Amino acid sequence: MYENWKANPNTVHSSWNAYFNNINKGISPAYVEPPTLGSGIIVGPTHSIGAGPTVSVKDIQDHLKIYKLITAYQLKGHEIGDFDPLSIF
Repeated sequence: MYENWKANPNTVHSSWNAYFNNINKGISPAYVEPPTLGSGIIVGPTHSIGAGPTVSVKDIQDHLKIYKLITAYQLKGHEIGDFDPLSIF
């Protein structure tokens, strides 16, 4: 693929083109993850500051209380769960 790229950079995908360009420039690491893969972080602004809905402190506290309740049920379920229904161990 590298040989094809050297002959004509348009014959490879743009991500490989960027990779091979970085190798030739001596940039380390040569691989740069595209914004649509991997981390899930969107690169660049998606909206202007202040354009989104405002969230009150009470809403955040309520959300955290619900999260804690769900986590408590999950932990309790693991404590009382029968993971050896055949009593082998």
